[in-house]
Amino acid sequence: MRHLVKIRILALIFSGVLLAGCIGGNPSAPPRFYMLSPMVEYKALADTATGDNPVVIGIASVQVPEYLNRPQIVKRLDETELTLGEFDRWAEPLADNIFQVIVENLSNLLNADNIRIFSWRGSSPVDYKLEIQVMRMDGNPGDAVSLVARWAILDERGNEIIMMKRARISEAVDKTGYKAMVTAHNRAIKKLSEDIAAGIRSIVNR
Repeated sequence: MRHLVKIRILALIFSGVLLAGCIGGNPSAPPRFYMLSPMVEYKALADTATGDNPVVIGIASVQVPEYLNRPQIVKRLDETELTLGEFDRWAEPLADNIFQVIVENLSNLLNADNIRIFSWRGSSPVDYKLEIQVMRMDGNPGDAVSLVARWAILDERGNEIIMMKRARISEAVDKTGYKAMVTAHNRAIKKLSEDIAAGIRSIVNR
């Protein structure tokens, strides 16, 4: 009798484990990782540079707000509510990724004008210094993404602001899913790069 009771207890325990497994669902899906990338159409421009004494512009970093300083891609539901893509993440810190993309975009856009963009750490001499601050970069798949950034061109010592502008860019996202949203972010960074490049040219050509 006792043996039969033990068997029934074990059967109940085993059934409970199976039920918990069904309720808990399958193991978490593996995360998907994304990166922004330089625009390929700029690369053809980089081969047309001339001159031996280029104008040198240094960019030290790109600043992003704390709500973007995380691996998860941020989706905006409305003006007050955000949500995170738990399984849709940036492959590296977003500020670093934006920085590298803008450096390469500007390098390719301005190379033909004999203007060089460098990742600057304050030790190499430069003609101008570029500062970029991203204030908003989010969106919603199937709707649009928004990029708001402020950028400034300073003298070589960083003491005098020569030009300062604020960019507000919106790009439609015509598909659902985070990949489409990242592609739209790429287009927004492209437009920001073009805006900055135009400002640099206007200063250099004065």
